[in-house]
Amino acid sequence: MADKEKTGSELAAQRVRQRKLREKKQREILLQQQNKADTDDKKLIGQLKAAQSQNRTVELRNKVNTAISEGLIESIENQTSARAALRLEALLIDPVKEHNYRTKAMRELKSIMTSYEQYKCHRIMSDDHWGERNL
Repeated sequence: MADKEKTGSELAAQRVRQRKLREKKQREILLQQQNKADTDDKKLIGQLKAAQSQNRTVELRNKVNTAISEGLIESIENQTSARAALRLEALLIDPVKEHNYRTKAMRELKSIMTSYEQYKCHRIMSDDHWGERNL
């Protein structure tokens, strides 16, 4: 068919096929652009939800710390003498400092031991299963 010249109807059919192929490629490109925009939107929505969740967590932690601090202050103020108030204040732990200490300790622990090793160490060191040999 390469050495024969195409007739009018064959040329028309070839032009129709080429036009359909071009339209199909354009539709695919447009669909890819829309999918890319959709994935970008989904990514942004996910980031926004994560930020909102983080913000709620921080707000809740601040409310809890405020409530604990108010309770501690009230307990200290209700002491009968200044000496008792000072003793109580020395014994009480600041919740923010305690949280920071715990997160720092957990970070160090995770860098040293895996979670399974932590579990085994906790089972050995705790008295919950004293006398059992289930290691």
